[in-house]
Amino acid sequence: MKFCHKKSCLSDLLQNGGDERIKVNTFTGMNRYGSGLFPRKDEINFSSTTATTISSSTSSYAINLFQDIKNAPDICESTVNLYNKCVEKIKSILSIEGNYVALTASGTDALMLAVDDFSNKSPEEITCLLCGSDETASSAANAASLKYFSEIDIFGLKIGKGKPSANSKKITKLIEIPLKDAEGKYFEKSNLESKIEKVIKSELDKKQRVILIVIDQSKLGNIFPDMSFLHNLRDNYLDKLDILVDACQMRLSSLRIRQYLNFGCTVLITGSKFLTGPAFSGAIIKPKDKALCLTPELSKYLLTHESITALHVKHLDGYIAILLRWAVSIKLWNDLVVSVSEKKQSEIMLSLSKKFSAELNNYEYIRPLFIDEFDVLSNGRDDIFSCRTIFPFMVLDKKGDITSEKKLRTIYSLLNADVSSLFNSEYKKIAAFRCHIGQPVAITDKCGVLRVSIGLRMLIGAAKNDVDRFINDQFKKLQIVIKKIELLKDLEL
Repeated sequence: MKFCHKKSCLSDLLQNGGDERIKVNTFTGMNRYGSGLFPRKDEINFSSTTATTISSSTSSYAINLFQDIKNAPDICESTVNLYNKCVEKIKSILSIEGNYVALTASGTDALMLAVDDFSNKSPEEITCLLCGSDETASSAANAASLKYFSEIDIFGLKIGKGKPSANSKKITKLIEIPLKDAEGKYFEKSNLESKIEKVIKSELDKKQRVILIVIDQSKLGNIFPDMSFLHNLRDNYLDKLDILVDACQMRLSSLRIRQYLNFGCTVLITGSKFLTGPAFSGAIIKPKDKALCLTPELSKYLLTHESITALHVKHLDGYIAILLRWAVSIKLWNDLVVSVSEKKQSEIMLSLSKKFSAELNNYEYIRPLFIDEFDVLSNGRDDIFSCRTIFPFMVLDKKGDITSEKKLRTIYSLLNADVSSLFNSEYKKIAAFRCHIGQPVAITDKCGVLRVSIGLRMLIGAAKNDVDRFINDQFKKLQIVIKKIELLKDLEL
């Protein structure tokens, strides 16, 4: 069976296997995440909390893989082969050969399918507790309720955002547990833990099954609840509680993932955040080597041997796009594991983290939002992620007022473009830099934060060059980002 689809160009193909968020704007050349499908050599990039533009080397790698698939005698067979390679490599890197790994289009897809799996195995009605609901994906609540979270599916077919899936009636209650109050102030960690335990006990008394969705890490780099609290819950409620770990930022070590799996948790990861692969590549890792049990309606959104071979060739481009994105992420991941020792990774990460944290505290118009109680430093980590890698910050205008999330979205877009035409000669050089950072996140109705972050490509770049010189170069790029924000924050936009 030959590849005969009209999407013979890689950049066209990679816009498939997702929803409207990865469709490229023909005017800007970028998708809604601010990333493109062609390398941007002049781009300053601190955007791994959101999405990262493909690099020259990984673009060439993806093109070669795509050519192999197109030229293969049987497209289904070549797609299955690529699927097998991706899954086995993930298992190998994480040392989880005995666990079940399934690929999905995104982290949100992975969440919805994992909840569907739990619901199909439970005779009781289910209550979902969504921890850190104010710092997780905006569509997570729909996914956890088994409702569709986008207008189109991975095959480009209209499904309708918010439409219930066939199994959504099993999820009779969704309880969101935000980390912050309406004023943007973080709750005491102990109070949140007490609230969770109280809710779990109450729901179990009502004969409900409970799915607890935890974050490690959130959009702002926070973790909740921590492992010790999860151990207490397991001791108290044994097998009456299912735990799902949203690790879609992929800012945790293979050891940490194995600890969650050994503890009986299902873990969700992606290849497009810390790993800096192209946007939209998710995976579900189960504690044992046992396949997911999905409703027929949703089963086509999980990549398996069966789903690939059952799909008509004209719809395979969605699956192929997901696999190519994962293949790129895995190549980057493997390059890091093979070429840089964990000790070296830790040293580079810690040095970058200290410099970023210190620099963001040097400006009157920048107000960092680092919450020690919830971040990695308070969670007993002793690995490469034992320091902060996501740095959220508020921006103050000339009056000292905190900038709204709405205005931050405009600043975010202008950061990622050459806007030298808006300024006189003194500022044109700074205004011309294309600075791609993390998308704004709302803190309250009136304010939000921007984010810069450390991604895997920085570790590889530092290891392949003079480390100190590379880190100083990243530091100078961060200063450019901050200076450009200063130019943009008081513009009449």
